[in-house]
Amino acid sequence: MKRIDPMNIILIHVGDQIPPHIFKNIEQIRRLYDGNLFVILDNQVLKKHKEYFYKYNCSLIPTEELDEYENCLEFKKVSPILQEPFWTTTFQRLFLLESTVAMFDLKNVLHFENDILIYENPEDLQETFKHEFSQSVAIMPSGPMHSSAALLYTQDLSHLRFLNLQCLQLMNQCLRDPELKKTLYGNMITEMSVLFPLQMKYPDKIRYLPILPDGQFSDGLEKFNMLFDPNGWGQYVGGVDRQDSMGPGTATPWTYVGQELLQKKYDIVWEYEKGMKKPRVVNTSNGDRWKLFNLHVHRKNLQDYM
Repeated sequence: MKRIDPMNIILIHVGDQIPPHIFKNIEQIRRLYDGNLFVILDNQVLKKHKEYFYKYNCSLIPTEELDEYENCLEFKKVSPILQEPFWTTTFQRLFLLESTVAMFDLKNVLHFENDILIYENPEDLQETFKHEFSQSVAIMPSGPMHSSAALLYTQDLSHLRFLNLQCLQLMNQCLRDPELKKTLYGNMITEMSVLFPLQMKYPDKIRYLPILPDGQFSDGLEKFNMLFDPNGWGQYVGGVDRQDSMGPGTATPWTYVGQELLQKKYDIVWEYEKGMKKPRVVNTSNGDRWKLFNLHVHRKNLQDYM
C-alpha cells in the first residue's frame, strides 16, 4: 500500500484469537476512509485471516516484528506490575503503536481500540488534528482518576514516545516502591490510571480531545465541531460489556459522560446522513445537537450501530 502522510490509522490486536468485532470496525472505517490502514496482529492470526484484510486494503504487520523495539522490551520488564493479563495487553498496544510509527516513520497517526465505531471521515479532521496537537499527543478524559487512550492521535513519533517514556518511568517507580504503587493505585494499575496523573503533570504534552458539549472537557469542540467518546456515550447507547444489569441506557458516575447523563442533561438520537446511521448528542433543555466522531461499543456488538 502506498503510504500517505495526511492520516494513518492503526489498529492493534494482541492474542491468538481474533475477536469478530474487529472486522466490523474495519468495514465501518472503509465506508468512510480509503487511506492508509495498518493492522497489527500476531503472525498466526494474520496468516489465517490475511485474505479478509487484503480485501479491505489493510497493511498487515506481525507483532513479532515489533516486539524487539527498545520500548517494547522495556515495557515487558515492567509489565508484571499490571498483574491482570487484560490490562497488560491493553497497555502493550501503546508500545506496539510506537514501534509501528518508528518502523514506518509515520506522521499524523490515529489509533483506536477495536470496539470503536467511527462515524466521520478522519481525513476531514486531519488539518484540525495537526493544528491542535502539533506539540502534544491527544487522548481523552475518562473519569475521576482515569484517562483513556481508546482513541489517540499523534502527529509524529516524538509525542507518542514522550508519553510512553513517562509511563515506563512511573511504572518503574512503582516497581521499586510498593508503597507508592499502593498510594497511587491501590491493588490495580491500568493504562488508564497511569495516564491520568501524567496528563495532570504534563498538560501541554498530553492533551484531551473534547468529550462533552460544555465545561472542563469541551476544549476543542469549537475546532472539531464534534465530540469524541472515551466510554460513556457508547455505554449509554449499548450498555457495559455483557452484564444484563448494565444494558442500553446505562450511565455510571465513574465516567465524566455518565455523570452528565445521570443529570439528564443530554440524550443520544440517531440521524441518517448519506445513507449512514449516525449518533448525535442532544441537549435535553434546548435541543442543540453535536456530532459524535465515534462510539466506544463496550458490548462489542458493533453491527447493531452501523
